[in-house]
Amino acid sequence: MDQTDKQAEEQTTGKATGQIPTEIEDLIARLTASGDVARATYELAAIANRISAVVNKLAHTRAEEQKGMPDWARWAKLSNAARDAVLRTATVRAAAGELIGRTKGAG
Repeated sequence: MDQTDKQAEEQTTGKATGQIPTEIEDLIARLTASGDVARATYELAAIANRISAVVNKLAHTRAEEQKGMPDWARWAKLSNAARDAVLRTATVRAAAGELIGRTKGAG
């Protein structure tokens, strides 16, 4: 299966082929099958935000370690993109939180 086929399958099924551990896919399935769409949306957004924060921290730390090295720009690019993801997923989490009655800023 080439990259285009993988992307097409991911868009069709919503699952990333071979990239996400089965345990995570199972968690996503459990949350989405709960019947409480607002709660599932909030929990998934919170998880996405946490993951983005971890990726940002790891990439930022590695970028700092790689300054002056050939891979520095790649790590810095990843860190910047992950930081953007943290901000965007925080907004998604806040909006989903409003649907379940959480006040803005609660987390």
